[in-house]
Amino acid sequence: MYPQHPRPSRVKSAGAHQQGYFAEDTIAAISSGTAGAITVVRISGPAAHAAVEALADSGSMNRNPPRKIFNTNLYARGGQKLDQAMAVYFRGPRSFTGEDMAELYLHGGAVVASGVMAALEVAGIRRALPGEFSFRAVKNGKFDLIRAQASADLIAATSDAAARLALEKMEQGQGKVISGIVKILMDVAVRVEAGLDFSDQEHCGEEAENERARTVVELKKAEAGLLSLKNGYERGRRIQHGIKTALIGLPNAGKSSLFNALVGEDCSIVSDLPGTTRDVLRERITLRGAGQDVALIVEDTAGLHDPSGKVETEGVLRARRAAMAAELLIFVVDPRTTPELAEKIRDEWQSMGAPAHKTIGVVSKCDLVRTAGRRRAKEALLFLDISIWFETAAMTGEGIDRLKAGIADYCGKWVSRDDGEILLTDSAQYDAVSEALEHVGRAVCTKEGELVAADTRRALHALRALAGGDAAGLSEEVLGGIFSRFCIGK
Repeated sequence: MYPQHPRPSRVKSAGAHQQGYFAEDTIAAISSGTAGAITVVRISGPAAHAAVEALADSGSMNRNPPRKIFNTNLYARGGQKLDQAMAVYFRGPRSFTGEDMAELYLHGGAVVASGVMAALEVAGIRRALPGEFSFRAVKNGKFDLIRAQASADLIAATSDAAARLALEKMEQGQGKVISGIVKILMDVAVRVEAGLDFSDQEHCGEEAENERARTVVELKKAEAGLLSLKNGYERGRRIQHGIKTALIGLPNAGKSSLFNALVGEDCSIVSDLPGTTRDVLRERITLRGAGQDVALIVEDTAGLHDPSGKVETEGVLRARRAAMAAELLIFVVDPRTTPELAEKIRDEWQSMGAPAHKTIGVVSKCDLVRTAGRRRAKEALLFLDISIWFETAAMTGEGIDRLKAGIADYCGKWVSRDDGEILLTDSAQYDAVSEALEHVGRAVCTKEGELVAADTRRALHALRALAGGDAAGLSEEVLGGIFSRFCIGK
């Protein structure tokens, strides 16, 4: 029986009547994994310090200054001991979120962490939304949205290229480019609006034309910057999130065995029976080539054939949709392909639009045939017009490393980036830049001062989340889209 430890009653947390990211109550979350030696619980908000006092040894907060880690026992409300832990607290605004904060360092393990989180909830502390700590940091001016999103990109990075891109964003490379564009647009808006205010005064035609020419030059400079950002989005997305890749082929061609070999574990069921794979399986992997590493989202699909039954039909439909949506196709063929099977391959290939421009060919199961048989299989499929082929045997590992390196090298053209080149990686940022670009393009093409000013202001409004990162003007829905992909405790 644990000694009874008197606990304070439920903590009052200001702003509890509000909901969502704009709530001003006190939040808590596990901000680390629970499988290691230490688990970290993070608390932020007006009642953060009171929450620690509600769980910790009596007087421990008063005995220790802010920003100094101290040892303490943690207790539930009934007095039962939860853990021998360490704690530290911060006074706002000198904290990550700009609010009063605290962190508890627990012994690793899900049971201890769950017990502490339950005790905090009993004390009136709400479980944080995904990315809510970072949102509060943005809201309180600790850093901007671009840096917040870059930190999420860094955490999620699966390749060196993605990590470097995220770090450059955190160092404000992207912010400086967008701030430069915003400054140009702001100067144009102010100058054009000032001209409208004094439009009743006499101006010679030459002076007005010179002013208009200057405005067009500056707008085109902003337009070029926005266009560069927009055009780089696809490369940035592929670097950060991966290249969409689908393994396709006839049933029993060896796709699932190859999928498992690429992923490095048995994710897909392998069988000699055709049609074993009926749904699309998806895994994210990173492959290293001669020049750089490349992230892929690899999908194992059902064999392409004339299906029988609803389940098979749906599986084949999903496989065809995956093939159409993929940026890279890996066409897998059995080296024992007969003329009859080659005709079936031709039909399926043509139904997909003969996408040789985005396809790598793989002759699988090479451990079952001699070299001549492999050559005959490729010759029988010359109509595919696939220029790059690899020979593999997933069961023995033959050719798998060469295939991985070959895929990475093939994809290098889609993820190449100059040193310091700014690439967007987030669809919301892409949408904002595209909208701003549309407004700037209209402003360039019109001579009416009122319309130039209006479109320039609309472009500035579209860029508001990227320039300075002010979250106050964004809706709850937009904020949810931005921060929902963050870790719960981030």
